[in-house]
Amino acid sequence: MRTLVYTLTCILLLLSFQSCSKNTPQKAAFDYTEYLKDGDYKSFVDHIYFEQSEDNEAQKEEYLALIEDKYKEEINKHKGIEKYKIIEEDIKEDRADIVILCFYKDGETEEFFYNLVKRENKWLMDFNK
Repeated sequence: MRTLVYTLTCILLLLSFQSCSKNTPQKAAFDYTEYLKDGDYKSFVDHIYFEQSEDNEAQKEEYLALIEDKYKEEINKHKGIEKYKIIEEDIKEDRADIVILCFYKDGETEEFFYNLVKRENKWLMDFNK
C-alpha cells in the first residue's frame, strides 16, 4: 500500500512539473505576439530559426527591417493590440503550427500564424516551412 501511494505521488509530481513547463509552443507563440504588441521587434527576430550560415546577422537585419515596417504600421493603424488568444494548434514532436487571434483596440481582429520548430530545446519561428 505504501509503495502504491509513493508511486502515485511520484506520477502526480511528474505530471505537475510537466504541465508547469514554460517551454511549450503555445507559450512561445504568446511571447512572440507580446513582442509585436510591445514593439520589441528585435526580440521577435531573435526567435526566428535560421540555418547556420555566414550571413545570419545580415539575414536578421533584413528580417528586422521588414517586420518592423510591416507590424509597426499595422499595429499602430489599429491603435495597438488589446488581447489575443490561441484559436488553433497542431503540435507534432518538434514542429508546431499555432494560430493566434489578435484583438486590436479599434475592434478589428487579425490571425497570426506561427510555424514553430524546436531547436536546442527552444521553440523558434520557422519561416522556411
